[in-house]
Amino acid sequence: MNWAGTPNLSLLPPFLVKYLITFFLICFLGAHSIAQSTPAELGQKLFFALKHDSVEKIFQWRLKNHEVPDFLISKGIDTGNVGIKTYLARYGDVTATFESQTRSIRYDTLESCLSWKAAEILNVTVRDRTFKQGKTEYKDPNVKFVFINFRSNEREFTIFFEAMYYKGAWMMANSITCRVIFIGLEED
Repeated sequence: MNWAGTPNLSLLPPFLVKYLITFFLICFLGAHSIAQSTPAELGQKLFFALKHDSVEKIFQWRLKNHEVPDFLISKGIDTGNVGIKTYLARYGDVTATFESQTRSIRYDTLESCLSWKAAEILNVTVRDRTFKQGKTEYKDPNVKFVFINFRSNEREFTIFFEAMYYKGAWMMANSITCRVIFIGLEED
């Protein structure tokens, strides 16, 4: 301790100082790491969560059951509609399906020869989501498609999902898909 009562970090070994600083950054800034400011950032975080076996973290980046009605209302959707009421009633099943799809992408990798340990991200692409209302097409700036292209074991893969902007952050929608892109492979 120095004369002001604060610890003198210069007396600690450098590796310990590094770990202490990292610990405090995680503790104090960790709450902000849940929010994604862009769909591309969400895509990058998703890739690294899958690569580092942090699947449970991904489930934080979706709307919770109690947030869905507020989200629908913010989009001008009547939550009293019979179809919407049915959707809200089965949102727990939708969530379970999403979690199953995500775990499958992370753990069911034998057939596709995907090694998350060897996976390297190539790029994240964001595209507009087009909706139809009658004969009119429109783009909602708060809904995007996200494509994560990566390579593993000399194969290329794409993970894609729909992202939506809600309360200052980009969140994942209800499905996620991973596809193998067979480039340069010839079939017999």
